[in-house]
Amino acid sequence: MKSKIIVFTIITLLSVAAFGQNSEKGSIGISYTPFGKYSFLDSKKSTDLQVDFQKYTAVGINYLMPINKSFCLETGVEYNLVKLKTFTDTNTIFANDTSFSTFSMIEIPLAFRANFADILFFTSGVLFDFDMNSYAPISKQSGVGLMAGLGLNYDFKMGLSLYANPFVKLHSLIPFGNWENHQRLIDAGVRVGIMYRL
Repeated sequence: MKSKIIVFTIITLLSVAAFGQNSEKGSIGISYTPFGKYSFLDSKKSTDLQVDFQKYTAVGINYLMPINKSFCLETGVEYNLVKLKTFTDTNTIFANDTSFSTFSMIEIPLAFRANFADILFFTSGVLFDFDMNSYAPISKQSGVGLMAGLGLNYDFKMGLSLYANPFVKLHSLIPFGNWENHQRLIDAGVRVGIMYRL
């Protein structure tokens, strides 16, 4: 509940700040990550518990605030849902216990985006992650992370634009909770989206 209150507060502040600048500038849109892959950047000392990250889906609302023709700031909110397969492996036929669960997280990116040759862009920045599942068999991922990616963007005359954005994200590099034996996640995927110029 506390995490949800924090998320709501930050989203509200971001919305006020973004639209308070100039309602005629910037772009707002939606994004979808149809496929991607999570894995551990590092892990706990115990290797008995094995986690297989399976289906991964993410959706988001994004806002671009232009600085000039070549650079802009990107923020928004994205929701990640990952299906997990967990099993205990102690090299005996009697110890293999398999279970399935889900892991969900809300991300708030704050990134710098550079545009090249009208259709190319590079983005890099920080992530504020909020773990929404207290029962997933991995360390809570609430914390500050990093992100980077390249992309292709095509602008239409009516104010719409489409983009595809391969990315890499490092989660919870600075966790909000306990640092001891903390498992950090890395994920890579391709995000696609549509933006509308305000």
